[in-house]
Amino acid sequence: MTSLSEYANMLRNMHDWTYAWSDDGSAWRAGEKSEKMLREIAKESSNHARMFELASDYYLGSDTVSADEAAWRWVGAYLWAHKIKTSEDHAKAFCYGSSVSWVAVDESVKS
Repeated sequence: MTSLSEYANMLRNMHDWTYAWSDDGSAWRAGEKSEKMLREIAKESSNHARMFELASDYYLGSDTVSADEAAWRWVGAYLWAHKIKTSEDHAKAFCYGSSVSWVAVDESVKS
């Protein structure tokens, strides 16, 4: 089973979430292959599935939550996957509207 921290890193750093809009066929095929793999991993547990959903909401948008909310929810899940207990307010502190200070998130994970 893929650890949640490894999966969170894959969702954040490995996958090109914008591949579907690419004019480059090789980029599109690589993105499609990557998404298929990430969706397979999402089937490993309900936590994996939720991580995929939250990452997708952040990177692609959501019909149910605002972009700002999608950002802090994804940050909170990312931190949780790295065994950092966080509150809604703590997760929001890493966000500026729908933008995330990933440098600050990474520093929090390292410490």
